[in-house]
Amino acid sequence: NYKFHEKHHLINLWQYYGKVGTESSFANLKESLDLCGTKFGIIDSEFSLDAIIEGDKTDLFKKMAYRAGSLLNDKEVESIGNEIKNNFLEETNITQVFVQNKNPLAVWILFLIYHLSIKQPKSFCLTKIKVDPFAASLTVVDHLIENNSIEKRKYQLTDIINKKFKVALSFPCNKREYVKEVAERLLKIIGEETVFYDNFYKAELARPNLDILLQDIYHQNSELIVVFLCKEYDKKEWCGLEFRAIRDLIKKKNDKKIMFLRFDDIEIKGIFSIDGYIDLTFIKPEEAAELISKRIQ
Repeated sequence: NYKFHEKHHLINLWQYYGKVGTESSFANLKESLDLCGTKFGIIDSEFSLDAIIEGDKTDLFKKMAYRAGSLLNDKEVESIGNEIKNNFLEETNITQVFVQNKNPLAVWILFLIYHLSIKQPKSFCLTKIKVDPFAASLTVVDHLIENNSIEKRKYQLTDIINKKFKVALSFPCNKREYVKEVAERLLKIIGEETVFYDNFYKAELARPNLDILLQDIYHQNSELIVVFLCKEYDKKEWCGLEFRAIRDLIKKKNDKKIMFLRFDDIEIKGIFSIDGYIDLTFIKPEEAAELISKRIQ
């Protein structure tokens, strides 16, 4: 009956499904995955750990935790999972299914909870841990540095060249206000750093040979390209550059990666009457974002 604060964030940390050895148990596992996929984890798990972050500083903590979780290497993350698995997995030849969320935000929260359970076990007598997450995070960072868990390395520029996006938005600048709202809503639905919208990456895009970088993002580094079509789209140079990558995907019959949204019915080179699209005439940005997220799913 607990009523959560208006600003809160729920994240699944890990799940132990149990033993899977018979034909029926495999069928049950497959059904669980088909129903929820990886977005909500596995239903019917024997054990599941979720964290709910709440309060005015929820968004700020999420950003900090995402960056902190990115500092942990694969070996460190795996060791935390192994510690948890040792408490649940039995000595048996039968396959057992354990799933750990590898999102940097989940990684950091899990490490934070794991560390607190060792250093402040009394905190875990309560469902709600009454520890300031920022202060607790500082002690965990100290622990990591003392144990040389965080590798000493030189600072490097953000490498957007190798970054993979779930969705990339292609649009003319006169529709920026609408597309900005779509992009911000998409971040909330499908997660941070999964949406390519140029203003999210101003610093990374301030470089020579931007045309080549953009074509790589649209052509091979995005799962879905959403194209906002209108009379201005055909006239803008950068839209034309992005559309070359999109046309090549169509040529290679990779059209499942493309989604057209239209502001008007003006004829555009390369787009034909047989091409399906969403008419945005009466659709608000948040509704458009919901439709895009459904396509991604």
